Amino acid sequence: MTDVILFLGLLFALLSVPCGTLAETGVDAFLDLHRLVGNWEAKTASGAIIRVSYRPISRDSALVETFTTASGVETLTIYHPDGPNLLATHYCAQGNQPRLRLQPESTKTTLQFSFYDATNLRAPSASHLTRLRFQLRDADHFDKTEIYTEGGTDGETVLEFVRVQKSER
Repeated sequence: MTDVILFLGLLFALLSVPCGTLAETGVDAFLDLHRLVGNWEAKTASGAIIRVSYRPISRDSALVETFTTASGVETLTIYHPDGPNLLATHYCAQGNQPRLRLQPESTKTTLQFSFYDATNLRAPSASHLTRLRFQLRDADHFDKTEIYTEGGTDGETVLEFVRVQKSER
């Protein structure tokens, strides 16, 4: 009888957690990122337009983000499952390639990635992407926060993206 009461208590506790607050697995988060397939735009504080697009590749085993600044500089970030984890490899215009891993505190609407390792990083103090956060607001809006670290100092950029065109896929 005690086991049944404990089970029902646990079940009630899980069901009472608000939607969107349960932790995401890497596979779930990867599927949630697929909602972004298509083209998006955001305005910087100075009014410049940033364009980003998402498209699946390799038989849907990876998702490519193409990020284009107002001046035309392009970077890529590739998201892909790694067993139960989700990794993001960012091919930065600075010439380094930080890898970030989905964090356990991520939810269905807030995906948080933190630095895992990097290739071609000339020194640990050199500027590189260390954190990335997606706030998935609805089908046509999401916020993306990038945090770069240089010499132990963080710099944060938040962009509010609006869907321009949904993929026909």
